[in-house]
Amino acid sequence: MNGTTEARELGAFSRVDETDADDFIERLDKMHTLDAFRAYKRQSFAALRIGEGSLVAEIGSGTGEDAARLARLMPSGRMIGLDLSEAMVAEASRRYSGIPNLEFRQASADALPFESGTLDAIRADRVLIHVPDAQAVLDEMVRVLKPGGRLVVSEPDMSGCWVSTSHPAASAAIARAIAGSCLHPFLPRDIGVMLRDMKLEEVEHDAVALVSSDFETINHACQFGLVVEGVKKAGLMPAEEMDAWWTEQQQRVRDGRFCAGLSVMTASATKPAGERSVFFT
Repeated sequence: MNGTTEARELGAFSRVDETDADDFIERLDKMHTLDAFRAYKRQSFAALRIGEGSLVAEIGSGTGEDAARLARLMPSGRMIGLDLSEAMVAEASRRYSGIPNLEFRQASADALPFESGTLDAIRADRVLIHVPDAQAVLDEMVRVLKPGGRLVVSEPDMSGCWVSTSHPAASAAIARAIAGSCLHPFLPRDIGVMLRDMKLEEVEHDAVALVSSDFETINHACQFGLVVEGVKKAGLMPAEEMDAWWTEQQQRVRDGRFCAGLSVMTASATKPAGERSVFFT
């Protein structure tokens, strides 16, 4: 794909400050309007089991909506949002400066700014599919948790995303291209196994299906037009098939027949309170 496409593809969320931060902020805002998008977030919030006085962190806090919701759930606790992007941290800090128990910091997911065993809970949302070393991030998350602390990870199953169409081969090529822009598109399917391999307790691994007819929001996130051109340029599918797919989608939008979806996987676990994981000393 060309430079413009690469700057706007899904995988570019890992390098927001190098591309167009305003575009990614707008994408996040649009996605937060989807009812189905909010559904998996509610599930992940509940899995944290936070209470009054909890110290909680979120990796990849973006524009801060989720961190703000969590902070309001525990007014006597403390919520810290972490993001690699300076622009995201600045935007989140601006939006939620009025919440006294909430702060945002710039930090890498594999080098968290906490002492070992200090957090009651930690959450990562759409992060691990983008980081170079997902296991290193999980190790860090467990390191900073207190014994008995909760870890929750939510990741979209990008390899399973779909768009309703009469051109299924072209639609599958679109899904592969979108997933391929992420470093670890298949990780969401294995995240529960990874947590069990780390000897964590109470491991649960669930999926929430997201289905939407909101073309504007889905297209803003996925950039279908740019992906179509990238698939054609790479010679992955005949150009006429890709053009037919795109023409059909535009007609579906006009007719009110657009439909797309994917599943978001959420895995949660507890750090052992007694004997520690074999990964940590």
